[in-house]
Amino acid sequence: MSLIWSFRNSETLNRTITAMSWNKVNHNIVAVGYGKYFYSEAMNGLVCCWSVKNPCQPERMYQIPQPVTSLSFSRDQPNLLAVGCYNGAFYIINIAPQETDTIILNEMKNVTTHGPLWKVLWFYHTNFVKETEEIITVDQSGHVRKWSIEADYACHELIKLKYFHEHSGSEKMEQADEITQRLMAGLSLSLHPSNRTLYYVVTEEGYIALVMPPEVFNNS
Repeated sequence: MSLIWSFRNSETLNRTITAMSWNKVNHNIVAVGYGKYFYSEAMNGLVCCWSVKNPCQPERMYQIPQPVTSLSFSRDQPNLLAVGCYNGAFYIINIAPQETDTIILNEMKNVTTHGPLWKVLWFYHTNFVKETEEIITVDQSGHVRKWSIEADYACHELIKLKYFHEHSGSEKMEQADEITQRLMAGLSLSLHPSNRTLYYVVTEEGYIALVMPPEVFNNS
């Protein structure tokens, strides 16, 4: 294996790459997220949209106040890029114009997040009438949320990832009280490739949660 080329410039020097997403329509464009979030090494985030035609200078570059943790391009609107951050902030960036304002969705919708937003993902939501592209997110506090694009980015909580400590002897799980349970951090998620009612959430405890929500999903 040999290095063909690398995407970098002075702005990305000494930054850690934390996320990337290929544009689903223009396969020459890849979005790369940067940022360190380990104590004294912590620095602000950066999102660069690189073209394979120009590895020396990004086509677009966006300064983000916090380190970037996740990126995802829309399929239906390939100019829209979802960005998750270490402080829980959730941005939508329109990369089409040369200069654009980033939209901070959780602040706009007064949604409180605790800890990093580890995964953002576009998916197709079906309500048995029509199919629309929306966004699903999972964060450190164990909240899995859906963001509706058509409904002005309205937020709906799908599930909370809860962990119950193991019980010994004849003690049963249904007897567990609030003291013996806590929220699990969700680190990533993936939609099932064929069953539109299922998705999987990877947790910090080492479990993979199989979730069957009332909504119907279709992988984007």
